[in-house]
Amino acid sequence: MRDLFQALTCAAQWEETDMVHQMTEQGAAVDSTHGALRILAADDNRGNQMLIRTFLKKFNLTVDVVDNGIEALNALRQTIYDVVFMDVNMPVMDGLEATRHIRAEIAADRQPWIVAITANVAMEDRQCCIEAGMNDFIEKPFVKAAFQRVFATVHEHKKVTNHRIPPEDLTSDERAG
Repeated sequence: MRDLFQALTCAAQWEETDMVHQMTEQGAAVDSTHGALRILAADDNRGNQMLIRTFLKKFNLTVDVVDNGIEALNALRQTIYDVVFMDVNMPVMDGLEATRHIRAEIAADRQPWIVAITANVAMEDRQCCIEAGMNDFIEKPFVKAAFQRVFATVHEHKKVTNHRIPPEDLTSDERAG
C-alpha cells in the first residue's frame, strides 16, 4: 500500500507540460527514423507498474508490463523492444538472472537497452547490474530526470550506431554511465 501511495504521489508531482516539451525538443522519446521506442517493464509490484506506465505515458510512450523475469524473457522472444526497465528483485526469476538470459539467448540484432530499477543504490549493486549485462540504472523512487537521462542516452546510441548495442560492445565507461 505504501508503494501505491508513493506511486500516486510521485505521479501527481510530475510536471507534464515541462517534461513533454523537453522530450519533444530533444527527440529522445521518439526516434524520427524508427518511430516511438518499444518499451517493456518487468516489475512484480503493481504500484511501480502503474507509476512506470504513468511516467511513460507522459513521454507519449506505451509500455508492455510483465510481472517477473521469465515473463520478460518470453516477451522478448516474441517482440523486439528498444528499452527494458527491469526490476532487480522479483519472484520466479529476478532481473539479474533475466538479463543474463536475455544477453545469452536473444539475437544480437534484437538486444534491448536494459535499465535496472531498484531501491538498492550501493556501488556494489550497480556493479552487479552491469556484470549481469544491464546498460543503465534507475533508483527508486523514480524521478523525471532519470527517465529523461535514459531516453537521451538510448537516443544518442541509436543515432550514432543506428542499431541496438549489446553490452559487450560498450566500453566499461559507457556501461557505467
